[in-house]
Amino acid sequence: MNYMDYTHDACMNLFTQGQKTVMQSSLSRYRAGLLTSPGCQPVQIPALDAAVQGIISPAYVVCENQVAPVVVLKNLGSQPLTWVQIAYRIDNGPSQTVDWSGALATFGTATVALPSLPVTAGAHTLTVSIVSRNGVATDASSANDQYVTAFQVQGLGLPLTQGFESPVFPPEGWRVQNPDYGVTWSRTTRAAKAGAASAYLQNYDYDAAGQVDELVLPPLNLTSRTAPVLTFQLAYSLYSSSDYSDTLEVWVSTDCGVNYQRVYQKFGRSLTTTTPHYTDKEFVPTANQWRLETVDLSAFANTATALVKFRHVTEYENNLYLDDVKVDGVPLGTAEEQALQALQVAPNPTTGLVQITSPVANVERVQVLDAVGKVVQEASYSQGKLAQLSLANQPNGIYLLRLVTPKGVVVRRVLLMR
Repeated sequence: MNYMDYTHDACMNLFTQGQKTVMQSSLSRYRAGLLTSPGCQPVQIPALDAAVQGIISPAYVVCENQVAPVVVLKNLGSQPLTWVQIAYRIDNGPSQTVDWSGALATFGTATVALPSLPVTAGAHTLTVSIVSRNGVATDASSANDQYVTAFQVQGLGLPLTQGFESPVFPPEGWRVQNPDYGVTWSRTTRAAKAGAASAYLQNYDYDAAGQVDELVLPPLNLTSRTAPVLTFQLAYSLYSSSDYSDTLEVWVSTDCGVNYQRVYQKFGRSLTTTTPHYTDKEFVPTANQWRLETVDLSAFANTATALVKFRHVTEYENNLYLDDVKVDGVPLGTAEEQALQALQVAPNPTTGLVQITSPVANVERVQVLDAVGKVVQEASYSQGKLAQLSLANQPNGIYLLRLVTPKGVVVRRVLLMR
C-alpha cells in the first residue's frame, strides 16, 4: 500500500494529487473493466444447473485390466439436486448409465462411484456426461455437463527415447510435478547434447532451498527386455565451492505410484560434469560438458507398469540439464522369453526356504534385493535346473530375486513371512 505515512495520523491514509492521478489513469487505461464489473452485485444463481466437476478415478495410469470410475457431481443451481442420470463410456464404446439420488444443496458436491468397465492395454479416454437432472433433460449451462479424462492402461512398450526437440513441454505422456508452483522443469534451446534442445532446472534463479520438482516419464512396460536400463545425458555445475549442492535422483514405482524406490542419487562433485566443479556465472554447458549416465533397471524386468521419474531437489546452486533420455535393454527372443517365463519360485509366500525351478533354463546366480533395491544376499549355482535358496537370515518383507541364466535375467518377487 502506498500511503502518506510521513504525515500526521489524521491524514496518513490520504493520497497525494499525483498518486490519485496515477491510480485513475491505471483504472481507465489498463483496468477499465473494473469500472463496469458486476463484482459488487449479488451472484445470479440459476434455478437448475448440475455439473460434472471432475473425475477422481481413473488416475493417469491404470495397472489393472478394468477401471472403476469415480466422479464428482456439483450443484450450481438454487434448487436441490435429488436425482441425476449419468452416462459414461470408454473411448467411443457404448455408453452405460447410472442413476444417482440424494439431496444435494446449492454449491454442494457428491462423490459418485460408477460400475467398473473392462479395458485393454494402451491409451484410453473416459467420458462422463449428465443426461438428466431432477427429471429435466437440460439445465442453465450445457458447458459443464461433460468431463473427459485420458489414462494409460499398463506401460508403453520399449524402447522409449526423448530428446526434447518438440516445442511442446512436457512431451506427450510425460508430467511435471511442481508442488511450490515456482521454478520447475522446462525446455531450453540454450544447450543440448544432441539436436537443438534439452530439459533443464534453472537453479541459478531458483531463490529457494529444499524444493522438489519431478519430471515423470510415461508408464513403461519393461517385460520385453532381459535387462532394462535407463540412460540419459547430464550437464551440471555448482555455483559455489561451499557444501551446498542441488540433487538429482531417479525413482521407480511398480505399484502404480503408491510406493517408490530410489535407484539413483547424485549431488555435489559427483553430480558435476565440469572442471573446475563450479562457476559463479549462470551455467550453460558446452558440447564437452555432458556425461552419459546409466541406471540399471533389471530388478524391475518383470514389471508391466513401471513409473520412472527424475526427482530434483534445489539448493539454489546452478543449472542442471538432461537430454537424450532412453529406456531400453536387450530384447527377449521367443525361445529366451519362454525359458524365462518358465522359471518358478515356490513356495511364495515362504517361511525362509525357496526352490527355484525351470524345465529349460539353468540358474547360475541369484541376487536377493530388498524393498529399496539394495542387494542383501547372493548365491551362485553349478549347472542345473534346480536351485535352493534360504532367506533365514533376512527379516520379514518383500524381496526381489534376480535370477541369472544363460538365456537372460528374470526377476521374481517373493514374500518372506514367518
